[in-house]
Amino acid sequence: MCNLHYNIAIVTIEFQDALLHLPAVELRDLPLYYSLQPRPVIALGRDVNSKAFLVSWGELVRENSELDCKELLVCLCDVNEDFIGGPVMDSQKNFLGITYSFEETIPFLPVEIAARCIKYYNKEKKLPWLRIRGRALHTLDLDVLETICCKFARPPSGLLVDKICDTSTENYGGIEVGDIISELDGAAVYSGPQFTAMFLDKYEVAMDTPNAVVLQMDEVEEVWFR
Repeated sequence: MCNLHYNIAIVTIEFQDALLHLPAVELRDLPLYYSLQPRPVIALGRDVNSKAFLVSWGELVRENSELDCKELLVCLCDVNEDFIGGPVMDSQKNFLGITYSFEETIPFLPVEIAARCIKYYNKEKKLPWLRIRGRALHTLDLDVLETICCKFARPPSGLLVDKICDTSTENYGGIEVGDIISELDGAAVYSGPQFTAMFLDKYEVAMDTPNAVVLQMDEVEEVWFR
């Protein structure tokens, strides 16, 4: 399996010795709001030339990645261009995601997304594609956030839709670029990775429903329009 959008690949390793067991890390969801908490992290990678293991310490921060993937989170670690990404973990030995190297930051794909991509592929033998892209309000620039807050009696929270990869919005409950999604099926939306994980879960349920083809966005409980 190879996903060029999330830049991850899965390979199968076969051994003649059936008694050989490789250590594995369980891909599981993190507690609510866990991915938003700034804290110390450790990134593991390899040197692109020598292939030696590299370890870098840093801090998880609330910043948007400059790469074209809204679900990526960012940690600040001292790395160079020879650093090839691997897992990133915190001091509690929680596996947070899969890292990449990008200039002075280390973007990483959260474990919530990686686990669901793998689960979906194992079941459908193809990869999911979420056509709604957005950014959490708390990650927006102050001038943009100020403009949004001036339109509402109370400061909104949720996800700002900034791209829909389709010619029609009818398949997404009429949601358009510039709308704010605050809840999805009764659950508060607070980050891009969380929204993507929730949507992929609902897509899986829809695929298991007889005659279900596309999961519509009519389950958005509350949407603020421009």
